[in-house]
Amino acid sequence: MSRPPQARSLATIDKVLDAAEALLARDGIGSLTMDAVALEAAVSKGGVLHHFRSKDALVSAMALRKLKRLQEGVDAAQARLAGLSQAVLRGMVDYARATYCEDDNFSRPMLVAAVEHSESLAVFQGMFAEIFDEVRQQTAAPDVATALLFATIGLQVARTLGLARLGADEAAAVFDAISGLAAGLPPP
Repeated sequence: MSRPPQARSLATIDKVLDAAEALLARDGIGSLTMDAVALEAAVSKGGVLHHFRSKDALVSAMALRKLKRLQEGVDAAQARLAGLSQAVLRGMVDYARATYCEDDNFSRPMLVAAVEHSESLAVFQGMFAEIFDEVRQQTAAPDVATALLFATIGLQVARTLGLARLGADEAAAVFDAISGLAAGLPPP
């Protein structure tokens, strides 16, 4: 028995997005063409275009999927920390710690693609604006909370861009320090 049309459609979308991510990771943003994605996904170009009318739409969908994974990771970390001070900031730190040493070769080209496609960048900006507001509202020291949030984001961006890469133990110690400082922030 075959899957219902909606399930097949969702499976094709995932297959196309997986292929686009693989191309970005392996060959960079210049490799991301609809023809290359179709070939990598083993679907017709028409099948790709059916779900993604343009390269911009494809990049936006990849950004949304990456953002969804990020949000799920931060939410899971926050759930583990529920009831503790600065749960949002500490959830962000825990997620960053868990993903810092991953080297999937996808983040850098995805960052470049998101910057080149304003719709994708707007999605990332919206999510971080929400986190920023929540972090600042959870303490009477919003300036310190902001500094800790940007330290966390800065570590990730520095790794993504190849500016600095801490070893696993050193990264864990830095994230522990940020989390410890966050835990000591005064409540609102």
